[in-house]
Amino acid sequence: MANLFARAGVLFGGMGVLLLVLLSGGNHAPTNNTIPIVTAMVESLEDGQCPNPVCIAGLQLTDPITGAIDTFRVGGLHPEAFYYSPDYSKIGFLQGERWHILDLETRRSRLVSNDVVSYNSRIFFDPRLMAWSPDSTHIAYNSRNGIAIVDVQTGEHHLVSHLNAQQSLQWSPDGTHLLFSANPANTLANLDLYSLDLTTGELTNLTANLPYSYDGIWSPDGSQIVFLMSGRSPIGPGDLFIMNADGTNLERLTYDQTEYKWRPRWILDNTAIFYWARDYFQLDLETGELLRRDDNYKTLGQDISPDGSQFVQVQSIDYLAGDYLLTIYDFRTEESYDLPLKTYRATYPEWRSD
Repeated sequence: MANLFARAGVLFGGMGVLLLVLLSGGNHAPTNNTIPIVTAMVESLEDGQCPNPVCIAGLQLTDPITGAIDTFRVGGLHPEAFYYSPDYSKIGFLQGERWHILDLETRRSRLVSNDVVSYNSRIFFDPRLMAWSPDSTHIAYNSRNGIAIVDVQTGEHHLVSHLNAQQSLQWSPDGTHLLFSANPANTLANLDLYSLDLTTGELTNLTANLPYSYDGIWSPDGSQIVFLMSGRSPIGPGDLFIMNADGTNLERLTYDQTEYKWRPRWILDNTAIFYWARDYFQLDLETGELLRRDDNYKTLGQDISPDGSQFVQVQSIDYLAGDYLLTIYDFRTEESYDLPLKTYRATYPEWRSD
């Protein structure tokens, strides 16, 4: 399938706790793409369709090479969001207002927090309100009192900010900062990008006096941030921007306010940015060349491979019968292949931990 791309021209104050941690160690992602692809599932234990009294929820891990599927049943509500730890040994997942951790070695899950505040996932396709530390030892999340951090091993919680994240909560690659979109009124109105220094407690508004700023993501070396900015609302058309990690040297990367854009990601050894805007786009950061791939498959979600050379998308074939496809596309060869997926609830896939 060659030529699938076509050219297209606060300080913490009185909180009583200051988290003085430098959670470094880097992302231990593998150099190949053999890490399984995670999707949510709802499984019927009897003949018939879900939902029914004998349906059970869980996570499915699909081998991207062979298509073999490993099912982890977790019970209760279907997982609404799920994220690999950077060492790919665990998956954090949200059920209702509770964060859990699934240990892939022991195949057991446990509750991390039942003090969770989440926001409307219909506004943001993937709000990403949980973030693993780079060394996979801590999790940052939205609590009722603000952003909190929990030690995965001990279960000890620390409140690090009274300001809640509305979207795009992410740890910096060196483990010293948190990046997120928020509004002091804890609403979706006029979101700004904030950076929280976990060593000093200093909270910096990186996009003050700018329009809605969201979907921020650190560069792999932590020196820059790519994000989306919309002149109207977080669900309105916007453009892609890049700036230094301290908010300086703001540069516009795209010039099309008619497109709804979501979730930029660094790919191809960090030389390009991939994002979704009904179709798929690949922006070369050196040349400015923009490649576009038509999305004709009613895609439900997508993610990037651990090494940034491929992406996966979930496609619905016959949702009443529980038939879906995982389509894996290679950026370099421009070839793709399909893997069948059987579930009664397919959601965003998770492949790369970022």
